[in-house]
Amino acid sequence: EIAQCLVGSEMCIRDSSSPLLFYKKNLNLCSFFAILKEDGISFGFLGGMDMQIRKKTSKMTAVLLAAAVTLSAAVSLKDWNAAPVAAAEDTVKILVVGDSITDGFINGDNGYRKYFCYDLQQNGITNFDMVGPNNAWSNEATYDWNGTTITYDPQHAGYSGFAIQNIGNRTGIQETIFNSTYTDGDRSGNMLEAYDPDIIMLQIGTNDILDAQLEKADARLEELVDKILPYVSETGKVLYLASIPDIDVSLRYDWLGNYQYIKGGVSYAEDPVTFTANVQKALDDYNTIVKNLVAKKQAEGAHIQFSDINRVIDITAGDLKDGVHPNEQGYACLLYTSPS
Repeated sequence: EIAQCLVGSEMCIRDSSSPLLFYKKNLNLCSFFAILKEDGISFGFLGGMDMQIRKKTSKMTAVLLAAAVTLSAAVSLKDWNAAPVAAAEDTVKILVVGDSITDGFINGDNGYRKYFCYDLQQNGITNFDMVGPNNAWSNEATYDWNGTTITYDPQHAGYSGFAIQNIGNRTGIQETIFNSTYTDGDRSGNMLEAYDPDIIMLQIGTNDILDAQLEKADARLEELVDKILPYVSETGKVLYLASIPDIDVSLRYDWLGNYQYIKGGVSYAEDPVTFTANVQKALDDYNTIVKNLVAKKQAEGAHIQFSDINRVIDITAGDLKDGVHPNEQGYACLLYTSPS
């Protein structure tokens, strides 16, 4: 039996001597538990999802423990005594999908994905494969931060400037996933058919908000999610849908002109307080859409979870590079997102 309470105060230990930043979130109860039983695996979050997997497989064990890295609401897996899953037989394929934040813009060093891979490795989880059409030339890259060399799998499906769907001058992630043909080994088809991921991590919507395209964003996002969910309907597969980070309007008002022209509002120069409030409301409304959509699909029995990126990116702590994209400090923080 494995059980662990993750309880802490709201804090981020920003330790320059460590390649990772460890978060502790303010929770009153144990946030995560995983118990291996004779008849299967009980997995869930107190006050959240609790599902019983009746068929116990090594692949399922690996999927659940790998997923815990992205959904743990407190600290790195190295802080709890889970049995290592390196002995699991099957490789867990992980596809991260999204816009420039998934791509790793701004410094070209693959953003949070390298820290995600590193943390899995440090906890004995080595039977995973990051998949996707980008950086498909290699399964291994390295990054040096503060004297620690991180070795990681750089493959992904992040695209700078992409929106939920084709809109205005933006290319849609939905069309990119489903309207093109990809090949991975002897598999071909749309992106999900070709790469056949066990875990899909989707974070999209920042560019919709930058362009003030909140109208019908709920319908666009639900259509995208509905197209993805059939591909994670098997036992052990899951989609994690993420919120988006706040935008520092004082730094990036030059990218937000549509809030004046499309919405008929004031400019930042005329009234920075009102302009900033309009952008923040759009962003908050979108994140509510994301959270509510996950709850709706969970109620329908879908394999989906909410990953709250917005909670761990702190503008006041200097987590953004240019007002929109995280810096290395921010990307490290993205690893420790928490369920609602």
